[in-house]
Parts: sequence; structure tokens; C-alpha cells
Amino acid sequence: MSNKISIRLILELTAQGLSQNEIARTRHMSKSSVNDVIRIAGEKGLSFEDIEGMNDDVLYQMFFPDRMTSGQVYELPDYEYVHKELRRVASP
Repeated sequence: MSNKISIRLILELTAQGLSQNEIARTRHMSKSSVNDVIRIAGEKGLSFEDIEGMNDDVLYQMFFPDRMTSGQVYELPDYEYVHKELRRVASP
């Protein structure tokens, strides 16, 4: 998984009065990530004070539930076929 967006930091800096462009530029984040966090927080009616004590994983799940993956990311190989192929004698 790629780096998680720092939701807490974005909302904290927004509460301090920084613009979206300032946050993106000074914290080396994409403008779209900053915009997404602020938009979702507005839709959910959340401010920095509301999320201040929340766990980062819970917070990320609340803001980006579709980005949280559980289980295998890749399909497991067919081990039966692999073992069968490995038992074959290679031709010279």
C-alpha cells in the first residue's frame, strides 16, 4: 500500500488557517489529497477537534473506506500445478 494521507495533519493545519495550496506545498502532499480530506471532513461535519483523539487507522478507514484492503492483494498461485511442473524432469 502506498503512503497514507495524513488526515490529522491536514485538518490541524486547516484549523490553523493555512490554505489548501500552502498545506500541499509545505508538507509535500498533492493538492488533490488535501482537497479530498477537507471535502470529506466537510461532508461528514468533522473538524480537527472532533478527530483529535482518534486512532489513525480508524480515522483513515472513516475517510477512505475503499482504500483499506484486507486479505491478499495478489492472487495466490496454483501450488498444485507448480509442484507438478517442478517434478518434471528437464530435457537436456
